[in-house]
Amino acid sequence: MVSFHKGHELVHSVSTLNSPNKGSRLFDKLVIAPQFYPLEKYDRVFALMGLSKTNAFEFITQNMGGFNMLAHDHPTVDYFSVGCKAERWAVDDRMKFTYDIMSSYEGGFKNDGMLYWEDTVWGNILQ
Repeated sequence: MVSFHKGHELVHSVSTLNSPNKGSRLFDKLVIAPQFYPLEKYDRVFALMGLSKTNAFEFITQNMGGFNMLAHDHPTVDYFSVGCKAERWAVDDRMKFTYDIMSSYEGGFKNDGMLYWEDTVWGNILQ
């Protein structure tokens, strides 16, 4: 959003913490195959993130890809990101079922139960 409305005049850096910068492939699965993943079952997960079923759709990869095509990084602003990844034993019990869905469908990539680490990367990666 810094690239809109002359935000670069007020902001010198943007840091995101585990943000779905490239979208959420978990949300993609929930939207594409609701017969296998009834959205009502995931209300608790959405609530943990401060989302509802309705605005969760904004974060599917297609929508975020469109947003990223419009919201270009400004050359005078520094961009940083931090993403999370965990082994299953370290994931909160309320997130284990989404962790399992993500791990089984994406070849076991590291995730935190909502996002793959790769999807949180934007700008310089802080580790």
